[in-house]
Amino acid sequence: MSYDEDLKAKYGRNGNSAKSNENNTAVTENSDLKQDENSAAEKTTVNTEQDSAQNLIERQITDEKRNKKIKTVKPETSLVKFLKIIVYIAIITTVLSIITAFIARTDVNTESEAVIEQIKKAEDLYFNSTGRYCYFSKTNYNETLGVDLSKRKYFVSYEVVPNIEFGNYEIKLYGATNAFTVTYYVIKNFIVNKD
Repeated sequence: MSYDEDLKAKYGRNGNSAKSNENNTAVTENSDLKQDENSAAEKTTVNTEQDSAQNLIERQITDEKRNKKIKTVKPETSLVKFLKIIVYIAIITTVLSIITAFIARTDVNTESEAVIEQIKKAEDLYFNSTGRYCYFSKTNYNETLGVDLSKRKYFVSYEVVPNIEFGNYEIKLYGATNAFTVTYYVIKNFIVNKD
């Protein structure tokens, strides 16, 4: 044996060359797998970044469209402004009328009870003298009964109609019968009494 062969046998350089080639092949295959994995990961990262960039661009385009829509809202026409003013006035008037009617309800109820009582007394006197009731259409003064509403604040006219169910009469007052008419008569009386 020669010295080279001894060394080769001792250190196994020649005997390991097949193993070395196999190891080199395995390392190369492992590095190829790692490169494939790395390239796949890089492709995934690049695809994710591209998708994110695409989503960002689409979001930005959508935001720009939304902003354009917001900016392009047409201004109100004068007709719409006028109608809004009318609605606001109607709402305020209704609320004020309800408040006014609530405040004036005791005066209105007192006056209506006084008028009804006066008409009932006159009807009873008329029935006692004639044996029937006096019916008439809407008026502010009836000569037969002698009831005059011209000096009243909240009621301007009345009528007496037959009540078939009970065989007597029914009194109908006209004037402050709802919140709006109560408000009207309150304002009217305020103006008249101010002068």
